[in-house]
Amino acid sequence: MTRKEDIIYLAGLFDGEGSVGIRRENPGEKRKSSTYDLEITITNTNKAVLLWAVDTFQVGYITVHHKQDDNSHISACWRWRVSCKKAAGLLKKLLPYLKIKKEVALLALEFDALPSGHCGIGRVSPELTKKREALKQKISATSTRNAWRTRGT
Repeated sequence: MTRKEDIIYLAGLFDGEGSVGIRRENPGEKRKSSTYDLEITITNTNKAVLLWAVDTFQVGYITVHHKQDDNSHISACWRWRVSCKKAAGLLKKLLPYLKIKKEVALLALEFDALPSGHCGIGRVSPELTKKREALKQKISATSTRNAWRTRGT
């Protein structure tokens, strides 16, 4: 069981450094229709805090976002990714403590509640595809609006 303090800490980290998105993959050889996957991420130059998140919450994985360039002042950066039902479950835990990302988290949970609205392969109705795409666009617009809203504060 995750401690309340850890959930609150992660909510603050996610509010400041996290993002919510819907990843769409178009139909292909193995897919009859587009798939839409909920994904949440936290990007940070401190890999240790992301390792803590993986260890504490037992979800997701870490990838290199960009490597440090020897000829640059830019630090190496890592990204913690959690997708599909695990992302929705984590958002449910964080939701009471989110400030900046609460609106987009609610949209993500609305997306997750759609039938087969997560990590599925198979044919879906045009109506469901339209709902998925609309929520994808709304999440993207909300995330962008929140990013601009917090600049300069």
